[in-house]
Amino acid sequence: MKPRIAIGITTYLDLSDVAFGAAVYDALVAASNRLAPDKGNVMGMRCEIASRQDFVDRWMSRLPFETRENRGRGPVIDRGEYVVGLQWRSRGGNGRVNFRAPSSDPNADCTLTLDLAWAARTDWAGLFDRLVEITSPSHAMLHLFTPAEIDAHPRGDPHDDFDGPVVGEGTFTAWLSSIGDWRRPDRHRPEERRRYRFLPQLSWANVLGKEFDGCYDPEAIRALGQDTRSVGDGLGFRVTGALADVERDPDAFAAARARLRGAFAPDVFRR
Repeated sequence: MKPRIAIGITTYLDLSDVAFGAAVYDALVAASNRLAPDKGNVMGMRCEIASRQDFVDRWMSRLPFETRENRGRGPVIDRGEYVVGLQWRSRGGNGRVNFRAPSSDPNADCTLTLDLAWAARTDWAGLFDRLVEITSPSHAMLHLFTPAEIDAHPRGDPHDDFDGPVVGEGTFTAWLSSIGDWRRPDRHRPEERRRYRFLPQLSWANVLGKEFDGCYDPEAIRALGQDTRSVGDGLGFRVTGALADVERDPDAFAAARARLRGAFAPDVFRR
């Protein structure tokens, strides 16, 4: 496995507005021409992306659906439309945006994920900061995944994995019950859904929104972290001074991350 860059963003902004698509495209291209999307996929329907306008036009699609009784052979009992986000590819990797379903779950999150080939000359921190500025996230992460980094956190349940972009409300709110099943807050109680309690691991760069209030000591992070700063109502910080530290000095990176984990409540990290 070659080293990969992962960026994951979870937000309660409605990212389906095409203005977000334009801003994401511009951020990708500004970071590197290799990140310019050239192929897209919307619910299995493939398309070519030859320009910024193509990307914007396909950023959000509305696809109709209907539900029928008797396993699809009876009368129609429900009609509506899915709000579908774009999946895309570029020479440098893949991206995807997911939107909430306004009719069935208006309180849900939206997510943006990037899985990209590591290139030392790309300004990954600048790309991450721009995406954070665009999306006002409840959680955002940027990390360099190497084979050693993945082996240090073996795969488990999806709520606990740390081998790619970390996104989704359930990652931060779901808990394992005494009988071994995963449970989540009541979807009709936004105040519970937006009380984040868990993290699988600290990434090299992290943004913790107000949803994480009470889970960590901000002054301890300001003392131990790098480039700590306020991000909206939350806090942004990095574990070390350079993203490449994850690969070139993994022991020092692991030690710095361990110190920062000490600024969090004992039960925040599942491992």
